[in-house]
Amino acid sequence: KVDLLVAAVFQGEQAPPKGLETVDPAAFEVAKKAIQKKRFSGKEGEQFASYDGSIERASELLLVGLGKKDKWSREKLRKRTAGVLGYGKCQNAKTIHLLAETFSSGPIRLDDTAEIIPETLDRADYRFDKYLSPKKDEPKREIDSIELLYSKKANQNSLVTALGRGRVIAEAVNFTRQLINEPANVMPPRELAAYARKVAREGKLRCQILG
Repeated sequence: KVDLLVAAVFQGEQAPPKGLETVDPAAFEVAKKAIQKKRFSGKEGEQFASYDGSIERASELLLVGLGKKDKWSREKLRKRTAGVLGYGKCQNAKTIHLLAETFSSGPIRLDDTAEIIPETLDRADYRFDKYLSPKKDEPKREIDSIELLYSKKANQNSLVTALGRGRVIAEAVNFTRQLINEPANVMPPRELAAYARKVAREGKLRCQILG
């Protein structure tokens, strides 16, 4: 049993996504009642949380509103994904299951969710605290694992490829952040150029340093 189960709902939907019913019928019923009683409508950025004891898969259910389907985009997917990460940390959740297919519609294909969600999670979780002293009265809240759930109809090979692509992009972005966040006495231009040459050499790329 995980700490948090996450599913997304578009505005105007009269019922939760079928994928939620497959994963946890009790959670589906909780979400269905929330929609029917108009406690949740799926508006962009809206959230509904429940600790209903009948939920089998997780200690808590989180519904995320995605707004209107025709307005759904990659950028909005990134925002909602970062929001899930932030919510999980605030709730001190250690394990999260995210129904990735519920975030897919229109221009956002299943492969896109497998690339964008992990990429966003890695980038949003980045913190440069190398020179900060830990605060004793503020324990660091970390999520141990986030698993993306897909149905059997999804193409596993293409999802794995997309996942790998997303992780590589996030790793490259965070690596660059790490370099530029270092103070000038630690990372002067000459040292930065050396890193650029190293990366180019490892990737078998040409590198020209100006100046």
